[in-house]
Amino acid sequence: MDTYVAGERRIGSSAWRTRRIAGRSMSHWVDCGRGLGGVYANTHRVTLVIGSVVEPEADGSLVYTRLEGTARSVDGASAHDLRCTTTGELELLITRTVGQLAQMEAGTP
Repeated sequence: MDTYVAGERRIGSSAWRTRRIAGRSMSHWVDCGRGLGGVYANTHRVTLVIGSVVEPEADGSLVYTRLEGTARSVDGASAHDLRCTTTGELELLITRTVGQLAQMEAGTP
């Protein structure tokens, strides 16, 4: 993560490249299409731009997350990026993690 603004409760990354998140392949988190070689999220280099912000509410907090992703062939067959869409699973993981951290901070189970 290359962005962290504690006072604004904001965290993010402008160009995160990884093959797995929380032990799961990229196709669990994003859909970049598929071809003869398989699911592009697993066979191509995926770059994510992600940001989350926590907004206080009267009875708790809301977590907003924005995720954009692209995939590019690792073998150089194409210089064009493919657009990836989210499966929604990463946003759920972030929201659950923020909730768990908030409970730990408040001292509740």
